[in-house]
Amino acid sequence: MFNIDKTPMFWSKVRIALPGEPEEHFDAHFIVQPVAKAKEVMNGTPEALATFIDAALADTADIYGDDEKPFRFSEVLKARLLAMPHVRTALLIAYGEGLAAARSGN
Repeated sequence: MFNIDKTPMFWSKVRIALPGEPEEHFDAHFIVQPVAKAKEVMNGTPEALATFIDAALADTADIYGDDEKPFRFSEVLKARLLAMPHVRTALLIAYGEGLAAARSGN
């Protein structure tokens, strides 16, 4: 049986790694995007990537500030994450890995 979900979503781990720094991570809740939008990212610009992730990213967990207090998800936090190229790329990778894991049943 297959049920068409009006808004399919999934959680995926986002791994952030900068040269010479230990890997950090947080969880991201994504809204599955149409194939046409994914094709725009593959053939597009960094702005196309930001637009795609902006549409796909619905929530986050395990993000903390320097004061060790958790950040609540908001449009301000999303904009801050998308402003960092290494995080933007990590979000796209996490989106792809999350879809692949869902497809394989993991």
